[in-house]
Amino acid sequence: MEQVNSVLGSIVEGASASPDPSVKRICFMSLKKLVEGWSGQNVLLDYPSTSGFIDYVYKEILPICFIVPLQPTFDLNEGQAYLCLGEIVSLLKELVTQRGEEFLLYLQSQYLPSLMIPTDIGQVLIIDS
Repeated sequence: MEQVNSVLGSIVEGASASPDPSVKRICFMSLKKLVEGWSGQNVLLDYPSTSGFIDYVYKEILPICFIVPLQPTFDLNEGQAYLCLGEIVSLLKELVTQRGEEFLLYLQSQYLPSLMIPTDIGQVLIIDS
């Protein structure tokens, strides 16, 4: 399990801290594939433990989906950054697909309020999901 945590940490670090938007994009693509494979409602995989991975997604992966586009170095006029944003959106959509109402409720009741996002704006994000 330690190796899995190390690899996940490296991917999250690449997505959040790399100055290269193409590296960020590849990291978000990888995270989406992991979410797709390890976080569905009917996953039978015990390694890593499904509930542990879901917690990791909510505590580590979800925040960088909002933090990265707000970084001063993230320039949407740059093509790779724009593609990276598309991968972030794709990852969030995959979370909605895999976790459904649970994910939307978490966003609405816990995560978005922790960012001080007004309820009406958060509701628009969730309704448009």
